[in-house]
Amino acid sequence: MVLDYDDCAAVVGISKNNRRIFVAFRGSTATTQVAEQALQTATGMRDFPTTGGKVFKTLVTLFPP
Repeated sequence: MVLDYDDCAAVVGISKNNRRIFVAFRGSTATTQVAEQALQTATGMRDFPTTGGKVFKTLVTLFPP
């Protein structure tokens, strides 16, 4: 990360019927944070085979498939 943010808010939901876990993060709180996230979206998205989608490079590093 280019900038340092010291808080994070998220909600976790579980669907036993669909055998899924959902995580939703709170939105950005500063203009600089939005700019950094836009840059990561343009340059830092990586394949995440576990879900068949793409996630930020940071998340792949933290939660390898």
